[in-house]
Amino acid sequence: MNETQPLIEQDEFVEVVAIVTSGLDGGVLISRDGDNGGLPHLRLSRSDFRSASPLNKAMAEKFGLTTTVLSPLFQRMSEGRQLNLRAYSFEQHAGGVRPDGSDWVLVDEVNDVALSSQIDRQARDAWLASQNSEAAQRCPWGVPGWWDEAVHWIDEELGRLDITRTGSPVQLRAWSLSAIIRIPTSVGQVFFKAVPAFMSHEGAAMAALSEAHPSMVPPPLAADGPRGWLLMPDFRGNFLGRVPDVGRWEEAVSIHARMQLEQSGRARSWLDLGCPDRTLGRMVDLVDPLITVSAGMLAGRPDGLSDEETEALLGLSMRLKFMCAQLADFNIPHSLVHGDLGGNILVKDDGGFVFFDWTDVCISHPFFDMATLANTVFDDNAFQGDEAVGLRLRDAYLKPWSQHQPMERLIQAYEAARPLGALHQAMTYMWILNNIAEDARWQLEGGLRQWLKIVLTLCGG
Repeated sequence: MNETQPLIEQDEFVEVVAIVTSGLDGGVLISRDGDNGGLPHLRLSRSDFRSASPLNKAMAEKFGLTTTVLSPLFQRMSEGRQLNLRAYSFEQHAGGVRPDGSDWVLVDEVNDVALSSQIDRQARDAWLASQNSEAAQRCPWGVPGWWDEAVHWIDEELGRLDITRTGSPVQLRAWSLSAIIRIPTSVGQVFFKAVPAFMSHEGAAMAALSEAHPSMVPPPLAADGPRGWLLMPDFRGNFLGRVPDVGRWEEAVSIHARMQLEQSGRARSWLDLGCPDRTLGRMVDLVDPLITVSAGMLAGRPDGLSDEETEALLGLSMRLKFMCAQLADFNIPHSLVHGDLGGNILVKDDGGFVFFDWTDVCISHPFFDMATLANTVFDDNAFQGDEAVGLRLRDAYLKPWSQHQPMERLIQAYEAARPLGALHQAMTYMWILNNIAEDARWQLEGGLRQWLKIVLTLCGG
């Protein structure tokens, strides 16, 4: 999912409860006040819950701790919606100090500590539950020791490239779908990205794309496919969503369409690289599982689907399958779909574009990529949903496809693809939710809910 956008609404302040583990002995930091204990607390200005650097900076300033974020544990709204309550787990690294009045408590004994605050007890329980999550679904970067291993690999790869690291790595992001580190070097900023195993095809896809379309996708500096690790140059540039020149948007979608046209004959090669199969036939097979699981996951929840929405969703099965068949009749070839195009295009200083963050890449109907761009859902863009701009982008995107169909028919196919593009996004979220730990699903369920509501709206529900 989009690495540039907040997925959960933020308020003015955030209160953070910290579970800090020692990388040396596995202990948990507990402050003592007589017979009671407490966890470290921070109060910060609002920020994306995935952002790690403000948290680590605050831990150093307030407690003298040298930390990295292991994972977000939960986010909740306090009474009156004036403050986000969040809990995170951290790893304490060498070089930090133990705050006065605190002890390292063995993990096996943490549950026996009398924590005086309810929120502290909730954070402890959430952390203990996360330790019991299925190992295959836990983020590798959520395990103590991973940071040192990653930095060692970064240094080795930089050395191989004759690049010198000139300062300490800075942790930028840590959540269920990625860990991102910024590294100052002799050639400027370099960025490290790690993704979970089910998204590890991103590196191979980016390497292949950079060979075929180097002006769109700069080649990675280094990659470790099995571990889902990438080392990338600083792409630089401005986010397209912030550029108020619709002409640049038209250029970007036209370039993307031409890439998809060129790659439409290589679908099998991309599938062999590990890109998921979300062709129209496969989507037909996924409709019923998506509806059943989504209804069970979101029905009746304040932050889920209403009873009316759930009933409408349960009644959409045959209609959605028929719509897939109708779209197939337009004979537009399947191709490479970025999956989250809206917030992941940069406009470079030289006028070119960089298309990045290919974690959601798959083989599907190419028009689905416009779901996150022409009618952007999450991002605040320069045009704020201007319908005239949407039509201009549609036409700029479709023009290269005129070698397959006349423009009138392409517009019909585009309209037929709109609800299925939203359906495709919901299927992507379900794919993600099925592959991450259950206690981490809160980070992404909002996206599933949002796209299902759009499916209902576009289907007249």
